[in-house]
Amino acid sequence: MALTVIAGFVDAGHRVTTFTLSGDDLSERKEPAARLRELGSGLRPISLPVPKPTAGSRGRARAAFMRQILWPLDDELFPPTDQAEELRAAFAEERVDAGIAFGNEAIMASSRGLGVPLVAIAGDPPGLSRRLRMKYAPAAPWSWRPEHFVYRLTQMSYWLHADRRLLSMLRRFPSVGVLGAQHARWAKTHGVSAWHARAPVADLGGPNWRERRAASPRPPSPTILMIGHLRGATTIAGLHLFAESILPGLTERLGENGFEARIVGGYEPPSNLREKLGHPAVRLLGQISPPDNEFLSADVMLVPTPVKIGQRTRILTAMSFGCCVVAHSANRLGIPELADGENTLLADDGPGLVDALVRALRDDDLRARLGTGGRRTYESTSIPERAAARVVKALEEVARR
Repeated sequence: MALTVIAGFVDAGHRVTTFTLSGDDLSERKEPAARLRELGSGLRPISLPVPKPTAGSRGRARAAFMRQILWPLDDELFPPTDQAEELRAAFAEERVDAGIAFGNEAIMASSRGLGVPLVAIAGDPPGLSRRLRMKYAPAAPWSWRPEHFVYRLTQMSYWLHADRRLLSMLRRFPSVGVLGAQHARWAKTHGVSAWHARAPVADLGGPNWRERRAASPRPPSPTILMIGHLRGATTIAGLHLFAESILPGLTERLGENGFEARIVGGYEPPSNLREKLGHPAVRLLGQISPPDNEFLSADVMLVPTPVKIGQRTRILTAMSFGCCVVAHSANRLGIPELADGENTLLADDGPGLVDALVRALRDDDLRARLGTGGRRTYESTSIPERAAARVVKALEEVARR
């Protein structure tokens, strides 16, 4: 996503330097560095924050811990804020005229100002993923054991403070693009100069997507594709709905061997889902790069994520391939262009998604029509030439002012 924005600035005639906050020198990693050089961007890593020393005595440590729980400082909630000084110096050395803080970590590192006009591009509120993880994949069980209690306390403190603190940071930027329509409205009602930024999504399907789909070999069984990082909180939330409601419903309607669900993504699913996903129709395929063949051969792309998240890139990527998408209606909050029966099939719960999947799998013409509608939606909202241009325009306007 960031690479398509960088390409947009280069295409607009701007000199671009990419500052990485991960502490990694990407110049030592061939693929990212080569891609940046290919785009024409310079590259400069920013050091990771140095951990602060802990309080000396046990009493001081306890007092510091309680203060962090009740009222954490910005750098305790968001460690990237400690990278501000080095980032500001790097901006001056590189003679930067204007900057874009792409993603929440970059916003945290630059919220105190870098001496140049800045535009922020924000993702989901940071407290959202913590709340989802505590609900669907907690790192510790509910108990009164000290280590479990401390874990719950620190997580609750984070999501109680993080979103409000990020809003305070966002108010310092003259222009803030938010990747998710509902989060853009939320930020705007809290005094942020926010607008809905549609993430530029690479056209992996390509202009010849129809020919590629027609030439792709068809699996012997009706095929459902799910894709996403299997340790991501939003993916885990969708896997719970799939394993507990959708999978049993599909088995009842289509039979145990009447379909194939292909789950693509790095890492293993959470331990509390492995047994439920041990089904004859489920294939855990791990990370596949590139995933083009999976999108092209799947009958349906399923996105069962039932939470109010921002824009899901996997939906728009599937649409670039002309893939028929079935999704939980919560995804329409982040992508308001989703329209049931026109470019997707949407449902509010597990049984509704089962009905939509069975309907799509049994109707070739419906799948083709929805795939065409999805491709049209992708081209009108998220193709890089269009979506990246909006970000470039926002920074140019701020710089002129």
